[in-house]
Order: sequence, then structure tokens, then C-alpha cells
Amino acid sequence: MPPRVRPVHGWRAATVAGSARESASARSIRLAVAGQHIDVRLTGEDGYQA
Repeated sequence: MPPRVRPVHGWRAATVAGSARESASARSIRLAVAGQHIDVRLTGEDGYQA
């Protein structure tokens, strides 16, 4: 059974509440945003989105 996908109702702004370097190539970023689950879209300098 495929997972249920909730419809997107628009993007919400978030505030960076903290960050920590995890390794030479990784960083954790803690966001302050209402709700228990958020989807994050990242866009690289070359336009690639994940």
C-alpha cells in the first residue's frame, strides 16, 4: 500500500534555531516552525532541487 500524501497548502517560513557541524561535509540545522512535520526543499547553486 503506497504511503498517503497530504496536499501542500503553501510554504511556511521557518527560523534557524541552531546548527552544529557534524563532519567536514555535513551540518545539522534546527528549524523553529509550527507543526510536527515539515517538508524541506533545498536548491543547489546549479539549480538542482531535493
